[in-house]
Amino acid sequence: MERKSKSTYLYLSISLLALTYVVLRALLVNITYDESCTIMDAVPQTTVQILNFSYSNANNHLLNTLLIKLFFAFGNHHLFIARLPNILSFVAYLFFSYKITTNFLSNRLAFLTFLLLILNPFSLDFFSLARGYGISLGCEMGAIYYLMIFLKEKQNPRIVSASLLWAALSVLANFSALNFILPIIAILTVYIIFHKTEHQIKNIISLIILICLLAIVIFEPIKKLKSSGYFWYGGNIGFYEDTLVSLTKYTFYSEQASSTARLSLNLFLLLFSAITLLGLFYNRSFFSLKNTLLLVLSLSVFSIIAQHYLMANLYITDRSALFLFPLITLSLGFSIESIEYKKIMLVIYITLITAFTLNFFMRANFYKTAIWFFDAHTLEILTKINSEGKKNNIKYKVDYSSLFDSAAWYYLNSENFEFVERLDGQTADLTVPFDYYIYLNADLEKVGYVRSREKITRLTKDTVLSFPKEQVYVFKNCK
Repeated sequence: MERKSKSTYLYLSISLLALTYVVLRALLVNITYDESCTIMDAVPQTTVQILNFSYSNANNHLLNTLLIKLFFAFGNHHLFIARLPNILSFVAYLFFSYKITTNFLSNRLAFLTFLLLILNPFSLDFFSLARGYGISLGCEMGAIYYLMIFLKEKQNPRIVSASLLWAALSVLANFSALNFILPIIAILTVYIIFHKTEHQIKNIISLIILICLLAIVIFEPIKKLKSSGYFWYGGNIGFYEDTLVSLTKYTFYSEQASSTARLSLNLFLLLFSAITLLGLFYNRSFFSLKNTLLLVLSLSVFSIIAQHYLMANLYITDRSALFLFPLITLSLGFSIESIEYKKIMLVIYITLITAFTLNFFMRANFYKTAIWFFDAHTLEILTKINSEGKKNNIKYKVDYSSLFDSAAWYYLNSENFEFVERLDGQTADLTVPFDYYIYLNADLEKVGYVRSREKITRLTKDTVLSFPKEQVYVFKNCK
C-alpha cells in the first residue's frame, strides 16, 4: 500500500510538471495563424451555424469552437481562455494515460510508457493552443481506456457507450480521428456479436444509436468541407513520407525532414516491428489488450491508405496524424509487457525513452510552436512599432508577408495599438507606401508561401529587427 502511494505521488508530480509546462505555454506563446482564424471567424457564429458549417472552413474544429464560445460567454475573451479547453483536455489525457498504464502494465513498464506518452514536444504544442487536436487526443485516450475496460469486464453496456462516446468526441474535435473511431466501432461490433451475453442486444442498440448520432452531426460539415475544397492540407506521396516523416520531423521541431529525423524514424520502425512481432509470438490471444491495440493501430493506418486509393483523399500529415502517437506508444509498451525477455526489453525501452527525453528538453520552449514558428514574435514586433509611433507621435503603416496576416489581424483588433495601421498585404504590388514590413525568409510551400515571390525584397530598406532562429525580419522603408 505504501509503495503504491509513493508511485501515485510520482505520477502526480510528473503530471503536474507537464501540466505546468502546458499552462505556461498557453499563457506565453503568441497566437498562431489558425487559432486567430478560429477565434475571429468561427467562434462569433451562432451555435447552429457552427454545427452546420455555415462558416465553412477547416479551422472550425466543432468541439473546440463550441467550447471556446461557451467559455467566452462568461465575458473574458483573453487568448488563455480560448486555450483553456485544450489545457483541460491535457488533464484528461494525463488521467487516462495513468489509468491505462497502471491498470494494465507492470510497475516499471507502466511508468516508462506513461513518460513516453507525454514526452513529445509536438503533441504538447496542441494542448496549449486553441485548436481541436489536443481535445481530440484527450478524448482518444478516454476511448482506449474504456475499450480496455470493456475487454476485461466483458459486456457492460455503459462501458461500450463510454468508449464509443469518447471516440465520437475525438472525431468532433478533429475529423482526422475518423480513422481512429472506425477501428473502435469494428472491434466493438465483432466482439459483441461473437461474445453472446445477456447485454448483447443493449450493446448493439448502444452502438447503433451513437453511430447514427455521430453520422448526423458530421455529415453536413464533411460534405461542405469537401465541396469547398478545404481538405487540401495533406500529402500525395505515400503514408511513410507524408504521414510518418511529417510526424517525425515536427517531433524534432523542424520544418525540414533532416537526415537525423529520417534515421531516427527508420530505427524506431525497425525496433517497433521487431518488438510487436515478437510480442505476437508470445501472446496469440486475438482479443488480448496488446493485440487489440495493434489492431486499432493497423486498421487506422489501413483506413488512411485505403481512403487515399478509394476516395482520392490526401494522406494525413503532421498535426492531423497526431492521434497515431498514443496508439504507437501503447502498442509498443503492451508488446514489451508480453515478451519474456524482460531485462533486455527494459534496457531497449529505457534507451528509447532516454532519446525522447533528450529530444524534449532540446526542443522545449515557452515562446513558439513547431508548425507556426513564424508567429512567435508578432506581438513583440507590433508592440515595439507601436511604442516607436507613440514616442514620435506617428501612426506607422505596417505590412507583412501573408503568413503574418492572421496573427497581426487578431492583435490589432484585440490590443490597443493606436499608432499602428494595418495595410494587410497591400504592398504586394509595391504601389502602397509602408513604414514597416514583417518578412518571413523561409519557404513554406505546403501553404503556398515562397519567399522568392515576395516583391518586398526588391525595395530599398533597413532591417530594424531580426529573429534568425525563426527567420523573421522587420524592415523599415527607406523613402
